[in-house]
Amino acid sequence: MKRLFGGLFAERGTKDHAAGSAPDARNAKGRRLSLSQLPARCYAIGDARGCLPLYRALEARIVADARAANDETPGLIVVLGDVVDRGPHSAQLVEHLMRPAPAPFTRVVLKGNHEQMMVKFAQDPASALNWLTYGGIQTLAS
Repeated sequence: MKRLFGGLFAERGTKDHAAGSAPDARNAKGRRLSLSQLPARCYAIGDARGCLPLYRALEARIVADARAANDETPGLIVVLGDVVDRGPHSAQLVEHLMRPAPAPFTRVVLKGNHEQMMVKFAQDPASALNWLTYGGIQTLAS
C-alpha cells in the first residue's frame, strides 16, 4: 500500500516543478509547484473520495471545455487532496491519477488530510486506527 499511495501525493506548500514537466513523485516532500508562466486554463478538483467514475466524468468535462474553446494550449488540473476514503474505488482512482493527464493538461495532486492519515496508518497501524473510521476500510477494500 505504501508503494502505491506513498509516492503520488505532493505535500502542500512545497517546491515541485516547472510547467510542462511531470513532478518526481518519489521526492514530493519539501517541494512546491513553480510555474514559469500561468497556464491558459486551470481547474481545481477537491474531495474525489474514491469515486473514480465521477472523477473521470469531471475530467472528461474539463477536456471538453478546453476543446469547445478551441484551446490546445497547456492547462493545469490541480487535485486538492482527499482522493481516498469513503468511495469504493480509492486504489483505482490513485492508479488513474498516476497516469499522465489528458492532453493538453498537466495534473498536480496534493496530499490531503485523508492521504496523510492513510500514510500514517501504513507506517504504524496501531497508532492510526482512527483512519479506518474515516473511510480507511473502504480504501483498503479497494
